Amino acid sequence: MATSQQNTLKLDAGGCHIGPPHTIIKRRATEIQRIHTQLSAGHIFDQSKEDASLGLEGTLPSFHAYNPKEDLKWVREAIKSLSGRRHLIVVGNGGSITSAKAYAGALTSDITFHAVDTIDPTYLSQLKKTAPPQETAVIAVSKSGNTIGVIEALLALPNYDGIAITAEPRSPLAAIAKQRGWTTLPQPKNIGGRYSGQTTAGLVPAALLGADLKEITKGFADAYKQNAPKKEAHQNPALTLALYLRLLESHGLTEIYAPHYGRKLAAFMPLETQLLHESSGKAGRGQTLLAMEAPECQHHSNQRFFGGPKNMCGLFTVLDSYGGGKLTVPDALKPKTISGKLTFADLNGLTLTKAIHAEYEGVRQAAKNAGIQHLTVRLEKMDDYHAGYYMGFIHYAYGVYPALLRNLNPFDQPHVEESKDISRAILSHS
Repeated sequence: MATSQQNTLKLDAGGCHIGPPHTIIKRRATEIQRIHTQLSAGHIFDQSKEDASLGLEGTLPSFHAYNPKEDLKWVREAIKSLSGRRHLIVVGNGGSITSAKAYAGALTSDITFHAVDTIDPTYLSQLKKTAPPQETAVIAVSKSGNTIGVIEALLALPNYDGIAITAEPRSPLAAIAKQRGWTTLPQPKNIGGRYSGQTTAGLVPAALLGADLKEITKGFADAYKQNAPKKEAHQNPALTLALYLRLLESHGLTEIYAPHYGRKLAAFMPLETQLLHESSGKAGRGQTLLAMEAPECQHHSNQRFFGGPKNMCGLFTVLDSYGGGKLTVPDALKPKTISGKLTFADLNGLTLTKAIHAEYEGVRQAAKNAGIQHLTVRLEKMDDYHAGYYMGFIHYAYGVYPALLRNLNPFDQPHVEESKDISRAILSHS
């Protein structure tokens, strides 16, 4: 595939009046150097070496150093007995399912995808009617193998064929898989769920949806190379984006309004939110990401963006091309007015890509006129390669760099674990 990395993804910081990229990079040179020092030392400042090094392999994050080649062999073999099903159910919570959601929403497939990240009995009951066992494959993912929501959901979905994915072969999830005659695939212990899109946790659902795994992993490899810690900051869009957001936070802009233009980009919102919140929302630091599908969100949350408290910056994500054809307006409608000077004739021959871009430009220019600081991430298009590339980009842009720039460990989530422990204690005494 002849995709140029230079054209794949671009960061536009023209809407930030705190300075152009070269000025920001120069101003934050000490923080950038600290990233290299932390990774070279094999630990994160203010954290024990043992805790933080769980997410490192040498001087690279484990997800970057990981080679998915072996996983590809396992995946192709494991899915053979499940191929041809009309429905795919993925059971998981947090990082065990956010990558699968991204693939399902971003890529075109004839398979109907169902995310089970809930134990809502009404939803599960309806799901069993919509996706009957004989037409459905189930993938259950839990790195620990003891995520209580996954266990409960699986028990509520008996009689299905599937695959279990876990890093713990003696876990409760593995026991359920054995009892049902399912295949159990390994998951790397040193890669956290939110960074696991290129492991079995993400690739098995993607494969069952019909994705080209070689293209996905090629996208990851290119994104990791382009945004690696050793890459100069002015050529590293993930680091540059994280630097801007860090500096905007220091100016009191603690909330990020993040419209994602189009359904395919919106599929990444849960993963982006998890990456940013779990990686850098610690020790009283970090920003809140309000990721929303656009242009729909313009019809409600633009009011907050423009009219609410002035603690919000904008981060727009848009594709250069959405594909699709052109609109055709019947001759009888062409003279009629839609609104103001806009007539039906103006829409004749209009591509929907141009229509989406007009929606984006309206908000961007309004933000500029209002003096609201904003950035734009532009991805060339969305296909298997670009899905892998974009996911690799956000691993660094929303996960690793925001944490390291705030002197935090990008690989743990202590308060998430605490609430899980409390829930288990409640159930054990019920």
